[in-house]
Amino acid sequence: MTELYQPGTVVFQPGYVALLGGDVHCALMLSQLVCWHIRGTNPDSPPRVFKDGNWWLALSWQEWQHNVGFSRNQTRRCLKNLRKAGLIEVAIYKLNGT
Repeated sequence: MTELYQPGTVVFQPGYVALLGGDVHCALMLSQLVCWHIRGTNPDSPPRVFKDGNWWLALSWQEWQHNVGFSRNQTRRCLKNLRKAGLIEVAIYKLNGT
C-alpha cells in the first residue's frame, strides 16, 4: 500500500466495505486510518501523539473534511461505527493547550 501512496492520495481498500456491512464511508475511513498508521511519522501523515501508553492519530472532523470530504456528522457516525465494530479506539485529549 505504501509504495502507491502519494501525498494527497486517498487510500481505499474495497474489502473493508463487506466487513462494514456495505458502508462505503466507514470503509474509506478505516482505509485511511490503516494507511496513516502504517506510514507512521511521514510528514504528510496526520500527527501522532503518545498518550496513556498508546500512539494515537490526532485528527479533528475538519481534518477529515479536508482529507476525504467527510462532514462532521459523517465523521462522527463512522468513528462510532468503527469503534462499535471493535476496529478502532477513540479518545479525546487536549493537545498543545487546546
